[in-house]
Amino acid sequence: MRDGGNVGIGTTTFGTSAAKVLAIGSGTAPTTSPANAVQLWSADLAGGAGTAALHLRTEDDVEHVFGSKVGIGTTDPNELLDVDGDALFDNVIVESTVKITEQAAANADVATIGQVWVKDDVPNQAYFTDDAGTDHPLVATYGEMFFYESAGTETVGETSQYYGVQGQFAGDDLAGWTFVAGSSGVGTITTDEGTRININDVTHGLISGDYINVQSSNHAGTAEVNYVDANNFDILIAYVGDEACTWQEGDHLLAGAGSAGKYLISVSVTASAGAAAKEYKFEGVQNATHIDQTAFDITTSGTKHQSGASFSLITIAEADRIWLQFKNQTDTQDLEYQHANVNLVRL
Repeated sequence: MRDGGNVGIGTTTFGTSAAKVLAIGSGTAPTTSPANAVQLWSADLAGGAGTAALHLRTEDDVEHVFGSKVGIGTTDPNELLDVDGDALFDNVIVESTVKITEQAAANADVATIGQVWVKDDVPNQAYFTDDAGTDHPLVATYGEMFFYESAGTETVGETSQYYGVQGQFAGDDLAGWTFVAGSSGVGTITTDEGTRININDVTHGLISGDYINVQSSNHAGTAEVNYVDANNFDILIAYVGDEACTWQEGDHLLAGAGSAGKYLISVSVTASAGAAAKEYKFEGVQNATHIDQTAFDITTSGTKHQSGASFSLITIAEADRIWLQFKNQTDTQDLEYQHANVNLVRL
């Protein structure tokens, strides 16, 4: 002990005006932890000389540092306060910003505890994960299929009352989704498979899980492709007889990893029949299921364009496909459109 009541361990030097001060000279960090004790020593931070700070090692081998930067569970703090591990706060007040390092996924689920984290997408995105392990994005994301300005003509099909599919779209961004251009072909229904039919088309290019619309004199419907080889594919439509057919896979938005959740879907169309008055029905489709709340009719007046729109809430699972179908409810007059849009907003 020196004059003024100062105490030095490994040092006899104190700051100006020091009184009743404990000073600890720089030491060497212990490598083991004695029972029933904590150990204190002074050492520079990882930043180098001139950063001496108080270090503490607990009985269970956890080290902390208290200096110009404070480290809890780490002796190499990168910020004023750096906590390596879980921290529990009763109340937190932030006057500026919170920085969160991105990561690939949420941590392991813990009952009654939710997690706020940043996913390492490009660009990265904030998520909340509940204690059931469900990820919820903290920002609304959107995506759409669209075309504008006299994009072309869509063919109604074999007869009125049959749905055609909408194509000639372009796509826009939606996190976790992919815009996929559709395809079409001509085939022959050749085989009765009981609950499904086989279609022969050597250039089909489809894969299992695709959804298509099929039309022929006696067959019509939308179904999933559940078997494929190089020359044939099967779909779940009841067999009536062997005959030629056309098939269409509409342009669609494909839900990818992490995209499951609630969405607002809206559909809008501006179109005409290019002839006498016709009535058309439009409807959003999820896989092979028509989204009833998105259905609407427009009645054209000669060559004048008419518009219609709808929206609905839907629940999306990964690998779902969203597309648009239409049908002429008057006759077989093809559809000429000026604008169409399918828009998704994640809630």
